[in-house]
Amino acid sequence: MRDLCDIVLIQRGELEKYPQAASRCEAVAAQKIYEFSKGDIPLIMPVTAGAASKAAINAHGLEKSFMFALTGLEWYAVQSAEHLGLVKARTAHYKKLSGEELLAIFEIAFDQAEAKSKWQKPVNPYEPFGGNSYEEINKAYEKMTETGKEPTKNKK
Repeated sequence: MRDLCDIVLIQRGELEKYPQAASRCEAVAAQKIYEFSKGDIPLIMPVTAGAASKAAINAHGLEKSFMFALTGLEWYAVQSAEHLGLVKARTAHYKKLSGEELLAIFEIAFDQAEAKSKWQKPVNPYEPFGGNSYEEINKAYEKMTETGKEPTKNKK
């Protein structure tokens, strides 16, 4: 679980805020990404598919199934993770993960969160044509027809 806490904070850009491993897991719990039970010792606990699924979905604000949102159980978190493509189908929530599997879950979740953040943002339809407005494109067209030379594109 120590690795899970580290990955969450690395992806959030907060790793340097918490120099001790124990404080990192406390921060993950405080941010309600993954809550540990009273008897849990996060620094020596193995990471399960349920724990990783729950933490990845909560950390990145990904879509939750109704039952996972309602109960917060790891079993339902794995079902949501299967739907999102974070884990393979029929993954048991108690399956212990390797480091590679853990990283893959969080990498896919991070990529999905990045894609989700770009949804519904306004797109400039004139940009592929080298301008920011119809007027700019029209001026470039007129200049090209007058001079016979191709207009220069706007550089970013």
